[in-house]
Amino acid sequence: MPYPANSTTMVWNSYANQQASAIVEVQTAQSTFNVTGTGIVADIDTGVDPNHPALEGVLLPGYDYTRNQPNGSE
Repeated sequence: MPYPANSTTMVWNSYANQQASAIVEVQTAQSTFNVTGTGIVADIDTGVDPNHPALEGVLLPGYDYTRNQPNGSE
């Protein structure tokens, strides 16, 4: 998908195919713990662009642990 809109720049979305997946043995962990891809994964991050098309409809409200308040987005 292009980002920003109407540009020719494409968003890379092949996260499961990156080299780090093999290094940390993602497939082994998935089969060992019966991971089906239907769960929710949390990631503590320093910030994302909530308007990025690759993240549209997949972000959940966060929590700001530095300020101890809901709806963190930084």
